[in-house]
Amino acid sequence: MLAMILRKSYPNVPITETHPKALLRALGMDWNDFRETYGLRGPQPQSEHERDALIGAVAVREGSLGRWKLDLALHLGPSEIDPKDTWFGEVHYWWPAERFGAVAEAPSGAGEKISANADLKICPECLRVFKNGWGGIDAHWKAKHERLLPYEEAWPLIQAGKYKSTSE
Repeated sequence: MLAMILRKSYPNVPITETHPKALLRALGMDWNDFRETYGLRGPQPQSEHERDALIGAVAVREGSLGRWKLDLALHLGPSEIDPKDTWFGEVHYWWPAERFGAVAEAPSGAGEKISANADLKICPECLRVFKNGWGGIDAHWKAKHERLLPYEEAWPLIQAGKYKSTSE
C-alpha cells in the first residue's frame, strides 16, 4: 500500500524489497559492522524493527545510486511473480553482489536494466553465496542442511527455484 501511495505522488521513486536479517546474515555482519561499512551515524536503534528499517533504507540508497548493482528481481524462479511488472510500477531487490566477489554487468544502452553475473547462486536455506554456479552445493547442503531435507530431495527443488526455506 505504501508503494502505491508513494507512486501516486512520485511516479519515479525507486522501490526495493529488502530482507534485513537475511542481508546481515549473508554479509556475516552484526549491526555495528554494517553501520560502519555503510557510513551510518547516530544512536543505536532502540528495536530490531528500527534497525531493519535503517538497513532497508541503506538498500534503497545503495541500489538507487548504482552501488549495489545486482537486482535479484531480475532472477526469478519459474513460479515467482515478476516484480518488474506490478500494477503500481517496478520493484527492485538490490543486493550487494560486489561484496561477494560477483560482478554485475554495466548496462549496454540507455534505459536497460542492469543484470548480474548469471553464475551467482544463493543457498535458499542459509543464503551462502556460490560464486561459480552451484559448484559445491551438494557438500554444503549435506554438511549444513541435510537434517531439514535430504539433498536428493532438496536439489531438484533448488534447481527449479521452488525450494522454500524452513525459516519462512
